[in-house]
Order: sequence, then structure tokens, then C-alpha cells
Amino acid sequence: MKKRFWAGLLSLVMIFSLLPVAALAAEPTTYNKVYDVANAEEFVDAVNDINTENGGSYVISLQGDIDLPETDVNFTSNTTTILGNRHTLTTWHLGSMGTATLNLGQENSDNILFMKNHDNSTAPIVYAGGSGKLNIYDGVTLSNNEVNGSAGGVQLNDSAECYMHGGTITDCIVP
Repeated sequence: MKKRFWAGLLSLVMIFSLLPVAALAAEPTTYNKVYDVANAEEFVDAVNDINTENGGSYVISLQGDIDLPETDVNFTSNTTTILGNRHTLTTWHLGSMGTATLNLGQENSDNILFMKNHDNSTAPIVYAGGSGKLNIYDGVTLSNNEVNGSAGGVQLNDSAECYMHGGTITDCIVP
């Protein structure tokens, strides 16, 4: 009797396992606008444009290596994803401030972004302050930053948050 019960239960389990199952994949992210930028001026213009928008999600896609000017470049609102396309973004002081969310790279993507700082910078490669959020994904490398008195790779202030979903921080030192 017990064998019949277990055989019947196992048969039902096997039958239900053959039924089609709905895919549980996440919905693809839709963006309000994608900015293809090839130089520092276009990058800064894209940041300023994103900061003036009222909500939404944006992408800055690098079309070449970019060397940002020796000044602060801050995202202050909205959600922005930077895609490197195997290019290098050299920063002076790049950050997520206010209520902005800055994504370096993208989840489930093989997109590559290299980030470093100017040789004479006294700041981290990237930072978050206020209630800003910073997400770092696979394919992103923060490297080669030596600063005195500050964080080398990532710095957080106030109630800012940083989540590493992958990526690498290497050779970022505070002597």
C-alpha cells in the first residue's frame, strides 16, 4: 500500500514537472534617453541635461576614452547608467549626490568600463553623498588612484550607499 502511494505521488510530481512554466525573467529596463558621448564636453553636457530632468532613467554610453576636466561632475537627481564599451573614463571628482543613483556598468551585461583618476587628484575615483546611491557591476574596473587623506577608489558621505554587484577596485591606495 505504501509503495502504491509513493509511486502515485511520484507520478503526479513527474507529470506536473512536464507542464510549461512562465518565464520569470525580469522586464528589460527602459530608458528615457541614451546619450552617446565621445568627449568630455559631451559627457558634462549629458550630466547637466540629466540633472535638469524630472525623474527617469538615463544612459551615458562612452564612444571613446574620455578625460573629464579637473572639476566636480555630479549627478544630483534621477538614475544614470554609464556604459563603457571598453573605454576609459578619467575623472577628477565624479559623484552621485542628492537623490541620484549612479550605475557603473549594468546588471547581466558584458559591457566593460575602466575608470581612473587624474594623476594629481586628491579625490577618490567616484563618490556618493547626501542620499545618493552608487551601484558597481561586473565589467567595471576602478584602478590606479593614489591620494593623500581621502579614499582611493570609492568614498561615501552622509547617508549615501554603495553596492558592489561585481567589478574590481585595484591599486587604489591612501598612503
